[in-house]
Parts: sequence; structure tokens; C-alpha cells
Amino acid sequence: MAEYSLEKFQTKLDKNISWRKRELTILKNNVDGSEENLLVTSIRAGITLLYGHWEGFIKTAAREYLKYLNCQNIKCTDMKDNFITLSMKKTIVNSRQSNKSLSHSEIISELLYESDKIFNVDEMDKLIVDTNSNLTYEILEDILFSLGLDCEYFEMKDNFVKENLVLERNKIAHGEYVLIVDPKKDKTDEEKRAKEEFENLYHEILKLMEKFKELVFDAAFKKQYLK
Repeated sequence: MAEYSLEKFQTKLDKNISWRKRELTILKNNVDGSEENLLVTSIRAGITLLYGHWEGFIKTAAREYLKYLNCQNIKCTDMKDNFITLSMKKTIVNSRQSNKSLSHSEIISELLYESDKIFNVDEMDKLIVDTNSNLTYEILEDILFSLGLDCEYFEMKDNFVKENLVLERNKIAHGEYVLIVDPKKDKTDEEKRAKEEFENLYHEILKLMEKFKELVFDAAFKKQYLK
């Protein structure tokens, strides 16, 4: 297995989040400098791109962490239960789709006779990391559990992310009308409110991405994957 150092893992995370931040900052600046119809279009595009980077970074960072673990030559028996579950996930899912005892026995065999195998999962497999193109807290919680990461911070932001990002993005992506600026109210006040709400969303999503990055790196640095 090719060497994959902690420093390389950190660099991968830093580079991945950096280009996303640059793109989102350009977008936020466009929103700040827009008005009337251009403002509405910029915010609609901004919500869609914010979601894309939110989902994209979580998926990429999670897969990168698993790639790092794959290269550490660790026995499954030395790892926490969530990683043992992850290593057996394909076997479990396949057996669930069958009523045959032979399929079920594969789970038992893997538990009894392959417990000393080296941890290695296909990090690109959707069975291992999947955002379902709809990264709500419920889906994120499963990813966090699979990686052995604390979910408390993200749980507190559940409603905010769902209401202000995921659901709004889904409406926009499906061509639905989303009220950004109310034409029945004062134009200046409405545009100011819309810009402030988007800026708040921008900062909150970046904080969530940074938190996920912090959690996966700390887990690698402190070897929290071990029993």
C-alpha cells in the first residue's frame, strides 16, 4: 500500500476547501454588488452553488479520510466498531437482499475468520459514502457515524441547513419559484434583507465545512479510529 502521511492528508483537505472558499467568496461578492433582477438571479445561483460545495466537500473529505485509513495497514480488530461495520457493509447489504442461509453465513464467516484482515474499503463506493444528492442532517448523521465522528455540532444546525439550504436548493434545482425579494415591500429594505440572509447562509455553511474538516483531521491525528 502506498504511503499516505498525515501531512499529505492535511494538504488534501486544505486544498479542497480552499478552492471552494474562493469560488463562494466571488459569488458572495457578486450578490453584494447586485440589485433588482440580477440580485435575485445571483442569490438563486448562490444557493445552488453553496449546496454543491457543502455536499461536495463532505463527500470528498469523508472519502479522503477513508483513503488515508486504507493506507495505514490497520487490522480491523484494532479499529472501532463503526469501521468494522463499514468494512463488512457490502456483505451485510448483499445478504439482506437474500433469504438464503449461504448468504447469511458469509456475515458469520467474515466475523469469525476474517477479523484479522487489514482495513480496506472502496471509498468511492456509494455503499460506503453516499450523500443521496440531498445532504440533510439525517444523511450526514450516517456519514458521521460511519467515520466515528461527533455529530453534536451538526445536529444543532439541522433545521437551519434544511430550511435555508437543502429545501431552497431543491426548489431552485427543480425550476420552482422561490421568493427572494418581495415586490410588495420596500425595494431597498427587501434587497438589504436578502443580501444579509445570503451572507449569513454563506458564513454558516463555510463554518460547517470547516468543522467537518477539523473533525476528520483530528480523528486522523489523534488516531480516534483505534479502539
